[in-house]
Amino acid sequence: MEPAEFDKAAAAAFKAIGKTLGQMTLYRVGHPAVAATLQEALGALTQILEGGELAYTADHDKLIVNGRVVSALSAVPNSILQFFSRFKLNSVVFRPGVTQEDLVALCELASLRPEAVKTTNAASPGGAAARAATAAKPAAATATGRDPDDTSPLLTRRAWIGLAWGAF
Repeated sequence: MEPAEFDKAAAAAFKAIGKTLGQMTLYRVGHPAVAATLQEALGALTQILEGGELAYTADHDKLIVNGRVVSALSAVPNSILQFFSRFKLNSVVFRPGVTQEDLVALCELASLRPEAVKTTNAASPGGAAARAATAAKPAAATATGRDPDDTSPLLTRRAWIGLAWGAF
């Protein structure tokens, strides 16, 4: 994929996720509007993930993907910026193989307050968010040099979406 095509596709995929986050503030996951935006986001991500892992970072006024500036942050839905600031995220990482269930879990996680993520049980109504938080641990560890295929108790499965926060 040409660099200009990559920039456009990477920005479009993240905008689609932002649109889904916005829809989920209005409707439940099963609603047709949410289902449509989830499909749009998954389609955009799947297409661009053919080239490998994507690491999205918000830096001042720029959206950076895999070290390339792909868009101005002003072009990204506010829900994305709020997600980064609320959880003090450095990056959001997507790996090939991400599913609609993974995106739903990410969006549910984004709708929670940061302190609620720490106390959410995987079997509770917000369980998908807890599973997303658990699945996010390997990606954050990967950013610090840990093997994503590590089978230690911390890693319950290979993560397709990861969140990285804190200093590296």
